[in-house]
Amino acid sequence: FVSGDFNNSSVSVFVLPFLKQLKKLGIELHLFYSSTYSDSYTSEYSKLANQFHWIASLSDIECATLIDKSPVDVVVDLSGHTNGNRLPALARLRQKMTVSWLGTNFTTGLSSIDCFLTDAITTPPEIAKAYPEKVLYISDSSFPYFHDFCGSGKKTDDV
Repeated sequence: FVSGDFNNSSVSVFVLPFLKQLKKLGIELHLFYSSTYSDSYTSEYSKLANQFHWIASLSDIECATLIDKSPVDVVVDLSGHTNGNRLPALARLRQKMTVSWLGTNFTTGLSSIDCFLTDAITTPPEIAKAYPEKVLYISDSSFPYFHDFCGSGKKTDDV
């Protein structure tokens, strides 16, 4: 996963619980953080990850080389065209499948990005035809949201 938002951001509402679920399933997590800002959320991401890479200071070539040499098979971009994105580095990847998800919830416009994860409400099929990425639809919503509902211990999907 590549993001400039492994911190207290709106992205964390969706991504951090999702990554925790992946970790419970035994999936190895490699996080590539494209910001220099650090807070308690950044620390939580770092502890959760098998490998946590600070990539803000790397050139696009250095970043692409680091990701290509990592053991991950699929690289998920969480930034799109938002601040801190590493799309130029991801466009240089040679050995990885690349997926864009969340971020701006709109096409990256790059044919070098293999897939775009979305839902039919966010990206209607008639609009998706113009995307250079292969559009993969997630049923219901592409925004997973797991939150302690008003401190009750129940998750929003239980209510």
